[in-house]
Amino acid sequence: MKFLYNLSIRVKITAIITGISLVAIILGFSIITINNVSNFKKEMVKQNSLTAKLLSEYLLYALIFEDSKSAVNQLEKLSVLKFINKAEVYDANGKFFASFGNLPASNKELLEKESFSKFVDNELYIVEPVWNESEFLGTILFRVSTENLAEKVRGYLIVLIITGGIVGVFIILLANSFQKIISEPILKLAGLMDKISKSNDFSIRVNKMYSDEIGTLYNGFNDMLEQIVKRDIETVRAQAALQESQEQFSTFMDVLPAAAFIKNPDLTYRFVNQFLVDDFEANTWVGEKLPEKGFYSHFRNKEEAEESDILALSKLVHIENSVYDKHFKLRFFEIWKFPIHRKDKSTLIGGIAIDVSQRKIAERKVQYYIHELERNNKELEEFNYVASHDLREPLRTITSYCDLLSEDIGGKISVDVQQDINFITDATTRMNVLILDLLQLSRAGRIDFVKEPVDLNKIMSYVKSDLGLKIKETNTRLSWDKLPTVLGDPVQLGRVFQNLVTNAIKFKSEKDPIVNISLEKEKGKYHISISDNGIGIEEQYFEQIFSAFKRLHSRDQYEGTGIGLAICKKIIDRHLGEISIKSTPEKGTSFIITLNEMNKK
Repeated sequence: MKFLYNLSIRVKITAIITGISLVAIILGFSIITINNVSNFKKEMVKQNSLTAKLLSEYLLYALIFEDSKSAVNQLEKLSVLKFINKAEVYDANGKFFASFGNLPASNKELLEKESFSKFVDNELYIVEPVWNESEFLGTILFRVSTENLAEKVRGYLIVLIITGGIVGVFIILLANSFQKIISEPILKLAGLMDKISKSNDFSIRVNKMYSDEIGTLYNGFNDMLEQIVKRDIETVRAQAALQESQEQFSTFMDVLPAAAFIKNPDLTYRFVNQFLVDDFEANTWVGEKLPEKGFYSHFRNKEEAEESDILALSKLVHIENSVYDKHFKLRFFEIWKFPIHRKDKSTLIGGIAIDVSQRKIAERKVQYYIHELERNNKELEEFNYVASHDLREPLRTITSYCDLLSEDIGGKISVDVQQDINFITDATTRMNVLILDLLQLSRAGRIDFVKEPVDLNKIMSYVKSDLGLKIKETNTRLSWDKLPTVLGDPVQLGRVFQNLVTNAIKFKSEKDPIVNISLEKEKGKYHISISDNGIGIEEQYFEQIFSAFKRLHSRDQYEGTGIGLAICKKIIDRHLGEISIKSTPEKGTSFIITLNEMNKK
């Protein structure tokens, strides 16, 4: 049946319809033929059996009187029947009695008391017993030729064959006509598919002409074309989006001010951006493996770079390395490498390397400046030692000799001389105080900074206690709101508040001093105001007063070296805070200290 596979559908359908029809006809004719042959045989048996019965009536008296001649005469009547080959009679004992044409017996004896028939070779055997009422007299045997039956069957078969041929031709013609009902729509669909495959025009549609399975096939075909068109549109859009994405990726990578690359699992380069092309001549890197070529071939530590590549297949890796560019200039890079996982594909290695050469240079400069600062601090410490010992020693000597000189002269000293000695002593005293204030200013920014929770309410209590005598002498009224707890150095913050309260009392007006400390909180910051009703400060001096040794009044009016506010500013700066001033002449001054709220966590 394989030869049918390569035939056209028309031939296949025609062959199938014809074949099935012919098989059905042959089976039908065969059944009819078998049935008719069977009927012919039955008719033949019936006719000859009837002849045998009639003959048994004629032979009844011959057998009773054992008259064989009479039996032969009766058998001779069968001569008109050309199809009887033999006719034999046997007596009641089964012995041969007589035969048609006096032919010899076919059997030595035959004793059958029941009728039967059978076909043997080309003859029909008919056996008929002869009874006289209940007395068995003998047996008749007919051997009838079947040639007449064969002729009938042959004639019948010829008719069937002719009829079958005519019917077969008619069936072929009908099959050829009927196959068009199935083949034409299928061939039409096949032709349309061929046209679409050659033209790639998926807008073509097939017109539905049937409502059966062929119509369903047409609908399915049209639906399939619709899906193909939709998928083509989606594919075009996806390709455009992919191309746009690739262009954006390439553009982004090329304008990126850093080295970017992608590697295959075998550590060969898959992609390099323009930065590497420009600075490291990376045009030929794709497909090459480190360390012979590529970014890492310039590394001073190639082994670390290759090991980090292998680690980057499974996790994020961060390294720093120094690299020589195409001009053999040493540059420093901070590199991140990471795995790029893909569905059903091997993992790639992505990498971003940022040039941190300027940062490294800056870090080296910072290290240099730190070294210089440490050296300067050391020299300043040495200066502090000299200032606290060597510079103050001559002042103590001058003061001591002035005292000795006053004692030696005693009552002989004149008023002018005593006044000169007093000037010298006063000058050395001021010089000593100035040196001590200078030491405090330098130490304010260098001493160890202790960070701990500081309750400003306790600080103010200590300040009020330390200044108790001066507060009493000046009839000062000191008050404060509930103040917060901040993170800082309690000793230095105590010095700030004591210095500001002292100034508020010192620079009082004719009225009794009133000093109030208030609090405002805003966005994680505390604004603490130290306000007084003193003489005030003109706005033009607001910045100047926080500089060292800047005085707005003479020493005759107000004592001091003019360094206190400079120390306050330095301490507040170390606490990452701010100090500012608001003042109106003859009405009072407010110093505002801003400190950060302490993190309660």
